[in-house]
Amino acid sequence: MVALPKRVYEGGTLLAHILGHVGAIDSVEVAQYLDIGYPLDALVGRSGLEEIYEEALRGEPARRLVVADPTGRELSELGRVAAQPGTDLLLSIDLGLQTAVATALAEQIQQGLPPARDGQPPADIAGAAVVLDVATGDVLAQVSLPSFDANLLNSSDEAAIMALLADPTRPLVDRSYMEAHPPGSTFKTLVAYAALEESIATPQTRITSTGQLVVRDEYNPSKTYIFRDWAAHGTTDLYWGLARSSDVYFYYLSGGFRRNGVTEFEGLGADRLADYATRAGFGSLTGLDLLGETSGLVPNSTWKEAVVGDPWYLGDTYTFGIGQGYLTTSPMQMAVWTAAIANDGLIMEPRLVRGTQRDGVINELPPVVLNKLANEKDSLAIIREAMRITAGPGGTANRGQPPGLTIGGKTGTAEFGPLLANGSYDSHGWYIGFAPLEDPQIAVAVYVKYGVGSSHAAPVARAIFKYYFEFPEDDAVTR
Repeated sequence: MVALPKRVYEGGTLLAHILGHVGAIDSVEVAQYLDIGYPLDALVGRSGLEEIYEEALRGEPARRLVVADPTGRELSELGRVAAQPGTDLLLSIDLGLQTAVATALAEQIQQGLPPARDGQPPADIAGAAVVLDVATGDVLAQVSLPSFDANLLNSSDEAAIMALLADPTRPLVDRSYMEAHPPGSTFKTLVAYAALEESIATPQTRITSTGQLVVRDEYNPSKTYIFRDWAAHGTTDLYWGLARSSDVYFYYLSGGFRRNGVTEFEGLGADRLADYATRAGFGSLTGLDLLGETSGLVPNSTWKEAVVGDPWYLGDTYTFGIGQGYLTTSPMQMAVWTAAIANDGLIMEPRLVRGTQRDGVINELPPVVLNKLANEKDSLAIIREAMRITAGPGGTANRGQPPGLTIGGKTGTAEFGPLLANGSYDSHGWYIGFAPLEDPQIAVAVYVKYGVGSSHAAPVARAIFKYYFEFPEDDAVTR
């Protein structure tokens, strides 16, 4: 009997996207692998950490040089080289936290599902959540649902493998970093930061929302456009504009407001807002140590004219300012931005591998700072305070805060898809947050497809904070 190597992954579906899987060498890659010393029957990394760290994990097999007769019978040994073990990877994942996140996320994905249409449930139920260490960028939890069992891809069950590949819920896709969607009102934190830094607003800037903003066409005064708010919030300052997530407030900050040809409020404008978003890491790869990451999209006037073929309108700026329209981000990008709010402006490179170990020697990898954001107006401290209010009584993010813990939070609900028969749209639910307020340790981003930020994403964040800070089980929610 011949012994064959086999990789076995513990944890079922819990770490499949992160660890990845190994597989046989593809026919188109044979020459490449043979050239660097792999045997033809080697198993190599095909996805996840297995793929990106293939060279380090592999080690070196034992080798012998022998003299043999024509029948293959060994006559003598001329030399041998001992096997060298591969390098061990020290991961940043907290397995208990990963489990808690997956459990909470699965529950809220089901809670958020819309009723069946034409007798069929949605084909692409999904969600993702990321937890980062705000000081190092270490990924403490990274969950994407639905998931899969990586052991299946190493099996000989061809029918099951084909079913997995054809699954309409696309379990092989890691939604935490491979997909990007409009972030909704979670993006208002970036808009507020940019407005503060550019002196467009101060914490005391007061704007009135009557439930909508009416804009008259400058070229045709008889024509008006209505940009709606989700409620009539009255007059609020920046803290409560964010806490109540007033769309009108952020229409003003992003696009400004003109009446009868007179500028009553100067906004950031699309290109200046896009510049701040880009500096914060949106529209580019985070540097996560996995392959297949999406950059998302930060739109601006030049991009729209080149790609869409239309000029940029004020309405585009308004929708940009509330995190919708052409803007798309991944949960990983939102987590990196949230960590930057918490750590006073450091854009950290997220990482799953915090170090390596070989021959008993541990090599800790230093954190990587990708960018340091401007903070001349102490804007990030103001955003943290606004997010504290948002997560407290009366704020839209209050369902993410466990009793006894002070956090900063922000919800988002972004519409997508075609107009439904009832006049509404499907929505993605988002939540970003950090804790504790006084000395932030972790940053959280949650995405629930077909969800609502306050109803479905926020409870996932709450479960994360409860687990991480070891709060006792308590289902009471401050409302």
